[in-house]
Amino acid sequence: MLAQAHMRNGTNYLLGDARALPFEDQQFDLVTLITTLEFVTDPVQVLREAMRVARQGLLLGVLNRQSLLDYLRLLRGQRPVGVLAMAHRVSVEELTRCVRQAADTRSVRVCWRTALFPGWFLPWATWLPWGEYLGMSVRLGASERRKA
Repeated sequence: MLAQAHMRNGTNYLLGDARALPFEDQQFDLVTLITTLEFVTDPVQVLREAMRVARQGLLLGVLNRQSLLDYLRLLRGQRPVGVLAMAHRVSVEELTRCVRQAADTRSVRVCWRTALFPGWFLPWATWLPWGEYLGMSVRLGASERRKA
């Protein structure tokens, strides 16, 4: 797949393990994980490693466990197929908890939105936790001292 991607756009890609990235601390301004955390066994470790190599923050995109469309599919008896059947969907609360746990003593500021309805239709709807897809930005701050 890496060779195919390279042939398409000439970009070099690196095959690696998200739990142990081969990069220096704070090597990148921003790290993006799109539809990744749903498929790993230890999302906290993956987030911890992403925070290690990021200077300013993370952008996360996950399949939302609280999706209204997902509930409707379940009521109809429809189950995900293929690779989506293996996905562990994540709620806003669960993702926030994982981010804070991964940050350890580092301060984080979290902001999330979901894709529920088109923004022009119900502009406030992106603040409801029921969209199919959950996007989260994580602004990283300095480490704070632990209280003894």
